[in-house]
Amino acid sequence: MKNIISKSLLAMGLLAIVLSSCIDDDLVPLGDQGQTLVKILEGPEQTFFFSPFTEVKTMDAFSLRKDANSNSTLKTANTFVLTRSQAMIDSFNVHNGETFEALPEDFFKLTNPAFQKSGDGYKVNFASGDFSKEFTIELDGRKWIDLGKKYALAFAVSDAAGYSVSSSKDSIIVLFSIKNKYDGNYEVEEAAPMVDITNTSLTGLYPLNSDLHTVGPNSVVMYCITYLNGHQGHPIKNGANDSWYGNFAPVFNMDDEGNVISVTNFYGQGTNSNGRSARLDPTGVNKFTINSDGSKTLDVKYVMVQAGGVDRTFFTEKWTYKGER
Repeated sequence: MKNIISKSLLAMGLLAIVLSSCIDDDLVPLGDQGQTLVKILEGPEQTFFFSPFTEVKTMDAFSLRKDANSNSTLKTANTFVLTRSQAMIDSFNVHNGETFEALPEDFFKLTNPAFQKSGDGYKVNFASGDFSKEFTIELDGRKWIDLGKKYALAFAVSDAAGYSVSSSKDSIIVLFSIKNKYDGNYEVEEAAPMVDITNTSLTGLYPLNSDLHTVGPNSVVMYCITYLNGHQGHPIKNGANDSWYGNFAPVFNMDDEGNVISVTNFYGQGTNSNGRSARLDPTGVNKFTINSDGSKTLDVKYVMVQAGGVDRTFFTEKWTYKGER
């Protein structure tokens, strides 16, 4: 019996040695193999939304990282270069139907001394042992007079001091927007059937999952998630198929008490290629109600006006707040 136990223990010991050897063979010390990567950690996009403010906000817009492949590389001091890019902002606007402008220099103050202004960008100094530098700014809300304007900062790593740059995090666009009290995500239901007087096969596509984006202190525009994947517009049904009205997205304009005082078209009041505009139907409730518990509802009736001033499509809707977008 003792011999059996001894043999079993010996076998288990040998197995442990073999497994240990296999495990050890799979472990390769990092050493100097691999690449040291320079990257913008939050890239390629970082978004900030604010309620209207007049104070100075201190915030980290993004961070530049050096992922060193060895301790000696980590202890090497380096200077990297970030270059501002208006082209990135222009491209973002084109591909997303947005209107972001470059954040003016007098709107913010850079507080991290590691970033030194150089030409159209910054030199970023990493001392020995540094692996991250935050682009910390003080954003002055007093400068943000037009709450409908949206701003952006865009940077690309233009000099990585000889190291490799992460292909997916080599640049960043930082988006700054003000949200008014109506901004958010909503469920949209029809309080009465949608009517298109020119084509009876066009009917309402409800309920809708839609956002309202701030475009002014008391104005919001429809960005519909249902069918349009978060772009400006109003989906409809064309027979059995989902569709939408081109060049039409309602902008709801309220007074300080939440009364809807007008509805306009995001794509222009009759100036788009379809000649479409929008107007408020005064027979509706036309009220944005915000309750003490945070719930919000918009009851509104409005009209899509076709080229030539013809009232074409009548909408009667109830928007129920679901949360922040």
